[in-house]
Amino acid sequence: MPVNYLSYTLRVHDILKRLGGILDLLDGADAEEWKGTVRRLDSRLESMRFQVAVVGEFKRGKTSFINALLRSEILPADVAPATATINRVTYGNTPRSFICWKDGRPDQEVDIGELSRFITKLTDESAENARRIKEAVVYFPCMFCENNVDLIDTPGMNDNDDMNAVTIGELSDIDLAIVTLDPKYPISTTESAFIAKLIESDQICQVIFIASKMDTVPEGQRGALLNTVCQRLKTMPRQELVRRHGEDGEILEKCDRLLSEPVIFPVSAMMALTSFETGDTGLYEKSGFQRLCRELPPLIITTQHRAAVLTPLSVTAGICRRLAEICSARADKAQLDKRRGELRRSFADTAYATWVNADTVIHLAANSMMSACRERQQKVYTEILSASSSGNYVAVETVKNIFQRLKTELPKEENQLYRRIWEEHFLTGYGAMAAKLRSLMEGGAETLAGEPPDLGAITCPYDGLPMRYDDSVEFYFLSTPAPPAGMPPGQRGYHIQKALSAAFNTYYEKRYRRMADLVDKMVSYEAGQCEQAVMAFFKITSQSSDGAGSAGDKMRDAGNAARRLIEDCTAIREQYLNEIEKFQKL
Repeated sequence: MPVNYLSYTLRVHDILKRLGGILDLLDGADAEEWKGTVRRLDSRLESMRFQVAVVGEFKRGKTSFINALLRSEILPADVAPATATINRVTYGNTPRSFICWKDGRPDQEVDIGELSRFITKLTDESAENARRIKEAVVYFPCMFCENNVDLIDTPGMNDNDDMNAVTIGELSDIDLAIVTLDPKYPISTTESAFIAKLIESDQICQVIFIASKMDTVPEGQRGALLNTVCQRLKTMPRQELVRRHGEDGEILEKCDRLLSEPVIFPVSAMMALTSFETGDTGLYEKSGFQRLCRELPPLIITTQHRAAVLTPLSVTAGICRRLAEICSARADKAQLDKRRGELRRSFADTAYATWVNADTVIHLAANSMMSACRERQQKVYTEILSASSSGNYVAVETVKNIFQRLKTELPKEENQLYRRIWEEHFLTGYGAMAAKLRSLMEGGAETLAGEPPDLGAITCPYDGLPMRYDDSVEFYFLSTPAPPAGMPPGQRGYHIQKALSAAFNTYYEKRYRRMADLVDKMVSYEAGQCEQAVMAFFKITSQSSDGAGSAGDKMRDAGNAARRLIEDCTAIREQYLNEIEKFQKL
């Protein structure tokens, strides 16, 4: 039973539609390029347009071979490397030729006999023209171009880098490659590498070979030379592919399918063209073109049907493999962004949650300072009162000693108070906060894009603070606390207490204002250190979007869809090839 090509093309249409849906989930240059590829494949599947390119190294007789297929010297050929552009031969009842320019100007119709002025590099003028030409299109009534088939003549490989680039650039649009070889120089390493490149192309699904210029080989040597060519085709490109890809099953399977029994046509284009001019049918048969013209058309038609199915499947599978990698990477990145976003929020919340209220600290510190002042005042009062009880007055020297002692001791006590304020009200809370921040950083270490911030400044010891205890407020007596001589004992206590209260109250009020200012600076300092830590942390956790989680889910779904599409492409391909194999055995 013949293979149902229509059924397979409908399935391929569905494959391309599904691929387009996956690509709609992506953005970027790759996605746009792949969407263009899908549109091109779908269009070619609709039109069944089929590209047959004649390729090979320079001076292998490519153009002469195409002229022999056309049974007329339509394209310019020369003993020197001549072809400098892509020359497309497509079916037309009336021979005509057009030049398609790279700069987008309208196509220019030229006489076929004038093509050499545009598409060769035989003169400076033609070479300059060729550099500005996208391709030349020749319409000609050729049986090989029926059924939407184009014959494409390409510049020779290894002529120069510019010509290589022109030919390589055409490979993505070739379905069947006809490689011309010179049997006297069978398969160079560069030819082998180029054939391997043809097999690597997802677009190319058939490669056949032309042993050209057979008229230059003595008849007795032709069999041995063709056998050498065949053996080298079986081994050299495969070795090159193994070197490039290792034991890649799919690419080697394609190589074995195309080259285990390579299709080779030994021909002489010169003999064929001469036979057309002279009408010598015997010469035509000797040229090899009689066999080629009998076997090549059905091979093209068969390959055309294969290309309609296999090429989109191969290209789709290749795109989907890359898509699966990209989607997996983007899903991982989206998940990483999501985790980073959560980590950023937790870090900021933790950093700002441990906030010290300055007014509360000032109030608590003021109470401690007031208690200390009252306690010190009572001790001084007791000391002066005790000294005055032994006589009618307290010696001035005694008061001076007490005063000097207070000037020395009070700053030390105040400094200890500020240390206690920092250690009890700041370090306790911020130390716990810093521990939580370190724990967060350690837990999310794999998500960080740099060195984590140093939290040492947040838990700075008191002696390392940039703001320090200010001892510029001095203690002094507004009036002497020493009772004057002759003061009745009952009034001495009052006099002492009044003088001490005035002195300690004045000291306390000034010290309180300085303390409040210092506590404010402590709060501002810690706020600044927390802000710096948060900003430093934000720098090593890339900006994440609120939709990172949903974006990751979409990428995972797209990657899974791409992998399913690869499986479907493989299944359809295997089923199609099995049906062809069964049909060929009938």
